[in-house]
Amino acid sequence: MNIKKLGVNASYFYADPLVKAVRRIIKCGFRRIEFTGLSLTSLSDSDLKELGTLLKHENAECVSINTAGELVPINLGNLAMLHRREREKAVSHVKQCIDFAVELGCQRVVCDLGMSTEEKGTFSFDEEQERYLSSCRQIIEHASACKVTVVLMNVPGARWKVWEGLPPDKVSVVERHVPPWRLWPDEKELIEKTSNSLNNSIRWAFDTANTVVAHGADKFDVIDTISLYLKHGLEIVYLANHPGLYNKVWHRLLLHQPLWQEGFYTAGDYASLFTKLTEARFNGEIILQIRDEEPSEESLLKNINLL
Repeated sequence: MNIKKLGVNASYFYADPLVKAVRRIIKCGFRRIEFTGLSLTSLSDSDLKELGTLLKHENAECVSINTAGELVPINLGNLAMLHRREREKAVSHVKQCIDFAVELGCQRVVCDLGMSTEEKGTFSFDEEQERYLSSCRQIIEHASACKVTVVLMNVPGARWKVWEGLPPDKVSVVERHVPPWRLWPDEKELIEKTSNSLNNSIRWAFDTANTVVAHGADKFDVIDTISLYLKHGLEIVYLANHPGLYNKVWHRLLLHQPLWQEGFYTAGDYASLFTKLTEARFNGEIILQIRDEEPSEESLLKNINLL
């Protein structure tokens, strides 16, 4: 794989100031870089200008802005929250990320600010979904005016359905040992209804590590799973391995391990994935979204060697 065609999230070098992290990524040979909205909000105006100048000078490109990154902080609010102020706070943050995209010449914003599990049981899943769609419509209106594409991320942990009593379908159960049972909604129905409700004005991101979580302890066919997203407008594929079963590793900051580390996926899985994307004439972005305990240029490039 040509390293210049592969993107990487700048948060890989999370301990470095953002501009320094980007310099290290560019030194490795990458030219397609994704930023998290949180990292950009911490920059001063002069830092943001320096970042834009660096990208231009190195012939690099901001290909996407992920509104929250791997973990959604509570202070960002929530697009589906019961409380209006929390929804407004989340919408405001996404709009700010869209403005950052315009400033950096980027055409995509990945939106992952859905519901957490804390309020479950107080309202129905359908009510939560309607609030989420209402927030998305506000975001889409702003993005459309800015000529930025909104890309939705379907994230496990954000879209649970609580089931009282014995679960009807054990395949769908992710946490079997802690009642009330948390069920992953029907993925096909959720993707289709969301796309249709928003008049197909959004695109989708597919995260290989999060997909392991969505399917719990059961082995699944990644090709069948991604085909659903291709059908409804796949824009970004995030590559990361996962250390094992969801019940063993539940925290999202621990999900996105390097591709070369032993985990759920093998090199053969990635090869099959690329074959499928080629057959589907996928022309979106493929982005490394990984975390290392000790990030280094050597470890980052090992992912390229595997691919």
